[in-house]
Amino acid sequence: MKRLVLCLFCCIIVVLVCVSQSTAQVQTINSTVDNYVDRAAFLVAEAYASCPEDNFAISPLAISQIGGGLREIASGKTRKDLEQLLYLESYIPKPHFAEVIRDMEEEFGKPNFKLFSMFLAKETFRQEVTERMEETFGMETIATNFGANEIEKINMTVEEASGFKNVLKSDPRQQFVAVNASNIISTWPNNFGFVRRDNFSGEEVKFIGGKIDGYVSLAVNKQWYGYQFQMGNSQIFLVLAGDRQQLKSFASEMASGKRLEMVVKGKKKTPVQLIIPEVEEMNTEFDYRKFAMQKGLDTPFCNTANYSDGFKNGEEIFCSDLKTQSVFQITDRGISLRQVTLAVGQSKGMGMIGEKEDLPELVINRPFMILVCDKIGTTATMAFIADPANKNKKTSIPKPEPRPRGVKNLVNYTFSE
Repeated sequence: MKRLVLCLFCCIIVVLVCVSQSTAQVQTINSTVDNYVDRAAFLVAEAYASCPEDNFAISPLAISQIGGGLREIASGKTRKDLEQLLYLESYIPKPHFAEVIRDMEEEFGKPNFKLFSMFLAKETFRQEVTERMEETFGMETIATNFGANEIEKINMTVEEASGFKNVLKSDPRQQFVAVNASNIISTWPNNFGFVRRDNFSGEEVKFIGGKIDGYVSLAVNKQWYGYQFQMGNSQIFLVLAGDRQQLKSFASEMASGKRLEMVVKGKKKTPVQLIIPEVEEMNTEFDYRKFAMQKGLDTPFCNTANYSDGFKNGEEIFCSDLKTQSVFQITDRGISLRQVTLAVGQSKGMGMIGEKEDLPELVINRPFMILVCDKIGTTATMAFIADPANKNKKTSIPKPEPRPRGVKNLVNYTFSE
């Protein structure tokens, strides 16, 4: 009897140990399960919450590549500021970024998904940095003299990938350049037609009516309501807001780092007619350097910057520009986002639907946030739309003031089409 009791006691101990290890493992997984790209979505949300404009669209997928590349060459406080600015604190990408890119290409199809990402420098990268940037972040690293022929070839590739022309300029003061260009097109699964519905602000707004296979109703943080749609193998997440201020508030809450708990209200997928506004070409420009200065994270962009983890002379380099420009559109063909992101480093000594059916309709006739993700949840497109009529045609962040401490003769890179 004693032996039986002893055996039972030992079994209980073993089970408790196993459960404890399992729980610890789950906690560890949960603490790192956030997709690398989706952490960049927090940056997009914070950027929108802090800017004065109504409409804003940037691809977290593109930001995360250049952000990850800059982090790999930065050292000390420069690295810490970049990690805090780009929401990359103590995070190791898993799976590797290259695998995420392959998944995205399989998801959206190569004709509908173009991406060009490259990191160039006058000095050769350290070997371990080269391996991490190429294998983990999918960025080709090249040592170059930034000659006119090289710049022309890169500009041609950028134009082919995103449609943006003459992004790079030949300049002897450049020490490194990171460029990312992408064109992500998410095609509707059915033929869509244009229909007229109530407007947002007294002006006529076109709406796109279409049939979606099904939806799951969601509640976000018991305060925000949204919908999840299947779009072929992709997913669309819509979070609805009552007005512009509520949309800004949602973005701010999302950027706070809190997990947005999505509670499924019903498991059954029901056919629905989605009525979403047509958004004509909408431009977004964003200057990360100005944004960093507002947050007190300006070390990477001033004369105290240190990029010695990537280069021997890294203590003599600062990041003079880090900007994104994108064009977002919703049409009867689908949702598209063209984007180019550019980071420039300089030497401190040289300047600083089908046929209509009898289905319930969901008319998106108020401000909304929209995400387009692949089947595993990687966020490819993210947009906040408070003004579908897009009366202001251009969303921009003013040029940064004041300039970095102790830096003169800054070269301002401009994007042109």
